[in-house]
Amino acid sequence: FTWCGLAGLILLVQPPSKTVRTALFAACLVWSAAALNWSAQLAQAWQSGPCGQLAEASEHESVPSSTWGLWIVVGYFLQFALDGLSKGLEHGHTHGHGNPWPAFVGLWIHSFAEAVPLFGLNEGAQTAFVVSLGVHNLPIAALVAHWLQHEGTDARRGTLAMAALGIAAPLGAAAGLLIPEHPHVDVVVGSLVVGIFLHVSSTILFETQKDHRIPLRTWAVVLVGIAAGFVLSGYAGHGH
Repeated sequence: FTWCGLAGLILLVQPPSKTVRTALFAACLVWSAAALNWSAQLAQAWQSGPCGQLAEASEHESVPSSTWGLWIVVGYFLQFALDGLSKGLEHGHTHGHGNPWPAFVGLWIHSFAEAVPLFGLNEGAQTAFVVSLGVHNLPIAALVAHWLQHEGTDARRGTLAMAALGIAAPLGAAAGLLIPEHPHVDVVVGSLVVGIFLHVSSTILFETQKDHRIPLRTWAVVLVGIAAGFVLSGYAGHGH
C-alpha cells in the first residue's frame, strides 16, 4: 500500500510525461543489481539454508550453470510476453490507450512474480531486493494511477485497483514461502526473476535513446542508477 500512496505523491510532484527519467534511474539500479548481485548468486548455485535463507552451495549440490542460464532466458521472454498485456507500463510509459484493465492484469502478474524469491534471500539481500522493487515500481504505480484517472475510472474503483496493485508483491513474496526448499527450485525461481529484471531494465535503456543518442543529462541519470545498484549489491553481499 505504501507504493500506492507514494505514486500519488509522484503525480503531484511531476506529470506522467516526466516519469521517464525516474523509470530510467530505476532501470539502471535494477540492471546493475541484477548483474552484480542476483546473477552472481545464481552462478554460485544457491542452496537452501536455515529458515529458508540461501547459503553457499556445497560441492555435493551444485547446480549447472546451464540451468540458471536457461531460466534467465525463460524469464526474459516471459516478460516479453507479459508486455503484450501491460502495454509497456513496466517501462515507465504506455504504448496504448483505451481500456486499462488488460494492462493492469499484466502488470499485476509482473509485480507478483518478481517478488517471489524475497524470503529465500539473506537479510541484507532482502533489504536490497525490496529497495530495488520499490524504486522500480514507484513510477509504474504513478502511471497506472494516471491512466485510470484519464480513462474516467471513479475514485472507488481506482482506489481498489491501486490497493490490489499494492498487495501484488507481498502476495508474491508470501507465495514464495510455499515453494519447496531445494537448490534447483531456488535457482529456477531466482533465474526467472533475474530474466524479468534484465528485460525490463534493458528495454527502458533502449527506449530512452533517440536517434541512438543519449543526452549528457540522461547519462548522469544512468551513472547514478548504476552506482546505486552497485551500493545495494555491496550491502546485499554483506547480509547474513
